[in-house]
Amino acid sequence: MSSKPLTSRPVDLLYVLYFLMHIPVTLLIDCQALYPRYLLPSAISSIPEWYVGFSGDPLISGAMGYTGSPSEFAWFKSFLMLEITFQLPLFILCADGLWKG
Repeated sequence: MSSKPLTSRPVDLLYVLYFLMHIPVTLLIDCQALYPRYLLPSAISSIPEWYVGFSGDPLISGAMGYTGSPSEFAWFKSFLMLEITFQLPLFILCADGLWKG
């Protein structure tokens, strides 16, 4: 059974773009608070700083230690662990599944 091309399924195309767009956001912005700082090149570690300056996001700012005490945001870091453990693989799985039809 062959599936219709993705371009003929506009809602699926929208979802694929959504999932693919959120993969780098998850890895490069959201979950940087979980990575050891010495593993990240400065070009990558400056992305959350730019994002917080642009958006004023208090959660990422706190989790990264830019404002307040990082221990105050332990609850948020637990959500980031869930994001990288469950949500990121689902972004990849869902984008692949919709791509293939």
